[in-house]
Amino acid sequence: MLYKMNEKEWIEYFELIHGRKPKPEEFSQALKNGEFIDDRGNKKSNIGRKKYYFALLLMSFISLALYVYTCIDFDPGLSFLNIIEGITVAPVLIVMLIFGLRGFIRTPKQFFKSKILFLLVFLAFSIEFVMRFLLLGSSAIFGWTDRDISRILFEVILMPLPVFITFFLLLRMKHLDKIVFESYFKKIIVALFVICVMLPIGTVSFMYYSYQNSFEQQMQRKTWFSLRVGVELEKWEFTSSYKLHKSGIDNEYDNNLDYTSYSSYSEFKEENNIVLSQKEIISDFKKNFKEIKDTRIKDKDLKFILIQDEDNNRYSMVFLKLNKNQIYYLYIFDKQTLPGILFTPYVTNLSGNYKINEVFGSKTSDEENQRKISNFPVWEFSHDKVISNKKTRYLMSYEQAISSYNLYPNDKLKSKEAIIELLKSRGYQLKDTNNIYVLVEGYDISRSFFIVPVENRNKIFMGYLRNDSSNEENNILIQLEKIQLKE
Repeated sequence: MLYKMNEKEWIEYFELIHGRKPKPEEFSQALKNGEFIDDRGNKKSNIGRKKYYFALLLMSFISLALYVYTCIDFDPGLSFLNIIEGITVAPVLIVMLIFGLRGFIRTPKQFFKSKILFLLVFLAFSIEFVMRFLLLGSSAIFGWTDRDISRILFEVILMPLPVFITFFLLLRMKHLDKIVFESYFKKIIVALFVICVMLPIGTVSFMYYSYQNSFEQQMQRKTWFSLRVGVELEKWEFTSSYKLHKSGIDNEYDNNLDYTSYSSYSEFKEENNIVLSQKEIISDFKKNFKEIKDTRIKDKDLKFILIQDEDNNRYSMVFLKLNKNQIYYLYIFDKQTLPGILFTPYVTNLSGNYKINEVFGSKTSDEENQRKISNFPVWEFSHDKVISNKKTRYLMSYEQAISSYNLYPNDKLKSKEAIIELLKSRGYQLKDTNNIYVLVEGYDISRSFFIVPVENRNKIFMGYLRNDSSNEENNILIQLEKIQLKE
């Protein structure tokens, strides 16, 4: 009786003769020719195979049961995901259930040869991985969902886990069946690398970028100040995606408000009984803010907000955000709108203590001027704010000031050219017009000052921003000099 090699011995013999490992087709042909014994068909091997088929059967059943549960316990927020899974993942799991059941009852000598079946499971794995783990998982990480932690764990970990296990069981089974699997093993590994490494990185990066640049996040990262006709300057802090804290600057008060943002105007209009159309709202924006009258306002530029105070009073607002430091807004009352501006303080390199040492252009006597100077407090500049006599004022850009003054039709601003000419009269040539700032005086913006640092910020010139030639203070220039406070 001739001795026949087993699989391992034949592979070693082939490598000895040819100096390389056999190709899958060479291995398959040698097996067909009876050159070695296929020892995988013994009882021990079949028992091992039954374990794999039973595991596939069990995981497929659990996955289907979990899917059915989510359909019964319907969550509107997951309706789209349930539809996608019903079209793709669920049919594949049914096929895998049947496949696992047949294999468990009657274990074949080989696991399977169907590339289509493996491809279907691979796609199911991909869909479940992306949809559940990445999308829902990222939402949970970044706080985009208000679901409790147990629900998040169920949706993100428990739901996709059986599908993952099914896929890797299948992967292992095909690895055992080298005749079928080795020919495209490398391709699958590359695809797995793309899905499991590159796709999560790309998806999470994109979602994180979108999240960081969302309206809510941009609002939360900054402190905003509200300017509105007849209302004092207010500090607005968006502490979360649904909480707003308002406080007075001149009068100390604190209000904690709830706010709701809407993704579409139709939803906002319907829920809050708004009469005005979106077109009419855009028209009101352009009427109230002259600098944007020729600007094309897109739907994505508008944000619709409902604010509710502690007394359950509701205020409908529309925000128009055209740059990162300034937001125009309208309060909506029936068919009427009330304009306002949100701005962030203009962060400068100004820091330190300054004292007035000279006044130019005043018609009062030098003695009177000197008396006023001596009684004038020290001003502490700290990048975006100015503190004097325990009162805090804030700096804004000249462009922000222009927008604010449009709310006051009877007021006129000094132009940048006029401010440059005033400084030229004191022997200073101002080249960078971005160095012109405005010091906001509460809601009475007509009393605001322009601020211009010179001599590497060792000196500051300031004067009234309002252009009123009938007022003797119109062309006054006040010079402040940086000082070092004594201990």
